[in-house]
Amino acid sequence: MKENHYKCVVTNGRFDEVHHLYGFNTLVQKMLEIEKIPIYSKINKYTDDELERMTETLLKLHYEYGLGVTLKRSIHLEFHDIYGKGNNTPEQFREFVKMKKEQEGESE
Repeated sequence: MKENHYKCVVTNGRFDEVHHLYGFNTLVQKMLEIEKIPIYSKINKYTDDELERMTETLLKLHYEYGLGVTLKRSIHLEFHDIYGKGNNTPEQFREFVKMKKEQEGESE
């Protein structure tokens, strides 16, 4: 939020949400591969050690891949209407921002 000056990166107005540039599901999958922890149907099947390792690794990945960008809720919903939820990429977001700027008659 601080990096985006507490504003929507598309409209430059008030923001409501943070969009992950890399789909959060992608980070969770990567964490599971790194930790080699199986997927259980209920959280109480994980040991305290597994939960701690998963949390630490997921946070590391979250910082490594970036925390995301601040968006106005309607802009965020529009992005996901176009690109779906999950497996999202920074390239998709750049394409979306370019499209929005073109709609507004701006150049990048």
